[in-house]
Amino acid sequence: MRLFHVSEESDISEFFPRTPTRDDLDKKLGLVWAIDEDRLPNFLTPRNCPRVTYYVGKDTTAEDKRKFFSSSNVMLAWFISGNEYQAHYYLPMECEVVGEDEYVFNRIYDPLSRGGEDDYVLQWEGGYSFIVNNPKCRTLKITDSNSTKEINIDENAYPFIYYNELLPTAYAFLDAQGNKLY
Repeated sequence: MRLFHVSEESDISEFFPRTPTRDDLDKKLGLVWAIDEDRLPNFLTPRNCPRVTYYVGKDTTAEDKRKFFSSSNVMLAWFISGNEYQAHYYLPMECEVVGEDEYVFNRIYDPLSRGGEDDYVLQWEGGYSFIVNNPKCRTLKITDSNSTKEINIDENAYPFIYYNELLPTAYAFLDAQGNKLY
């Protein structure tokens, strides 16, 4: 198992174990904070920044693979920096799935700066990847060469990510009454 230490301090030259303060840990043992490789992407953004990552795992259904991933071996992870009190941006990263819980970084896309609203679209793998992080948006309406579909977004599902395998001819972000937001 590979372990990593992630810090906002860039001048760390060596690690000194610290005595734990929690009562459930042995106070005679010095510890260094570390995470495993599977969780590393969750810590590659500044502290206290909301983030969304998803990947194919052993419990991923075929329907979820079809909906969220363009193929069985490529994934798109969205990192979100900032929070509701500070400006933030969206950083899409493409990785290849090389084994169960194993990924190889392919490329990074240009960050999407936060504009007036938090709904973004990225052309990816022959289709569009949508990320909706605006609770006012309750439906994503997509028209492509096959059909028009309305994807309803549950109020607890934000940020919401959806991949449409075909390039849309039109799409819209709708509020709860069906009105276009922008």
